Amino acid sequence: MNSTIDTLALAAAPAAPEGKSLGPPPPRRPHSLRRTASQQSHFPDGMVGHYEMILRARDLFTGADLEDTKVAGSEWITARTRMDTAVMQFAASRREAELASLVGLRAGGPLRKAVAEAMPDEPANSTLLYRMIDDMAGGAFLSGASWQTWLKGGMNAFASAIDLPSVMDFKMEGMCVSYSPGSPALLPDGRQNEEFAYRSIGHIAVDPAGDPLAWHEMRSFDTPNQARIRYMDVWREGGKVHVMFGFQDSAAFPGTDLRRLFHEYRGVAVIDPDSFVLEAITMDFGSLPYTTCHAAAASPQQMVGRRLGDFRKTVIDLLKGTAGCTHLNDSLRTLQDVPAMVRILDRCLEEA
Repeated sequence: MNSTIDTLALAAAPAAPEGKSLGPPPPRRPHSLRRTASQQSHFPDGMVGHYEMILRARDLFTGADLEDTKVAGSEWITARTRMDTAVMQFAASRREAELASLVGLRAGGPLRKAVAEAMPDEPANSTLLYRMIDDMAGGAFLSGASWQTWLKGGMNAFASAIDLPSVMDFKMEGMCVSYSPGSPALLPDGRQNEEFAYRSIGHIAVDPAGDPLAWHEMRSFDTPNQARIRYMDVWREGGKVHVMFGFQDSAAFPGTDLRRLFHEYRGVAVIDPDSFVLEAITMDFGSLPYTTCHAAAASPQQMVGRRLGDFRKTVIDLLKGTAGCTHLNDSLRTLQDVPAMVRILDRCLEEA
């Protein structure tokens, strides 16, 4: 895919109408496992240089009908974090002592590497604890978006108030397909072109739609906050493993349950049950910052034929820079959880 040409062609597309969202996940299926994970950042002490990150994750088995359920696993982490993404304090449902020894590391690569060395069984087994740790990178990057809808001047005003450079002033050229050289999503100096962005508004996609078990319990706040929520359903059908997954990034508006939506994806995939090779995948795009972001629509096809057990690395290797989308890549990387989820699903089916 020629990323620059595709991006420029999409520049002429009309902006998505406000209020459009992919909405809550589809209903749970019989004989399936749903993994939900949430990362919520909020500023309990106001406009200061740190925030609290609250992470929750759950595996829910659904048996013969939607009322036949079993919580196969549940974990939580709370982390006080500096604006430079370094973790100042950990509390956790499990392995709190080991996590406490990692205080001072930045969420993302440094923390992931340290966890892999100190607790190699967590990433190796794609545990709920590691799902949350892996999600801390995206949460840390987007935490300042809590103030996007809360302050006049948004993230720029917040960064100025705490004497830090604003992410809106970062040079973004080459970071992803939307920021390919020459893209209208960029200013001539390489910064983001906010005037070209569209601003979708909607509800966070946790509306249970009559299903109180659709998600695990999450916190509500009356202070500036940002959230990344994700789900993944796994089931067996027709001799294959099937997966449906999605996620959403958002920030709260003050005094309302409406939220500014930043990134939304939903995907379905078919997996070989023996090799755990990806056989097919399709993606739907919801709210995204720019129309040029849709140039990444074909990038997941490059992962077809590859083993899910290597996805955390191969997605980054193959779809880095203008070959993909940072947030879409985050969604694709979670497919490495599928083999572990299938083992949990099969155990639950045997015990049912």
